[in-house]
Amino acid sequence: MLGAILVAATEDGAVASVRGRASEMVITSRSAGGGDLRPVHYPERDGKPMAESDLHRKEMARLIETLDDFFADRADVYVSGNLLLYYEEGNPRASVAPDVFVVLGVPKRDWPIYKL
Repeated sequence: MLGAILVAATEDGAVASVRGRASEMVITSRSAGGGDLRPVHYPERDGKPMAESDLHRKEMARLIETLDDFFADRADVYVSGNLLLYYEEGNPRASVAPDVFVVLGVPKRDWPIYKL
């Protein structure tokens, strides 16, 4: 089982640490004013079945591949789909799994989840 730990501090003194395993990611953060660390668990699976038709699945894969090809020369463009995307910091319930999405200004790599 893979695992990782990352600790980072921002210029304003906020501290965040990330530890993850193959199936989960936990973010611990402390505000710039100090205080207790509070872990926030961001699941990598929503537990719901992915119900799609064959046509839907094929079109989604084709669109992701087409966008990947279009942005192939850009190292700062991430293209994905059916990946949990968290849109509200500290709220693991605030997530969607769009069929396809494109993010500009981030490195291309494999993400277990994506947080805005």
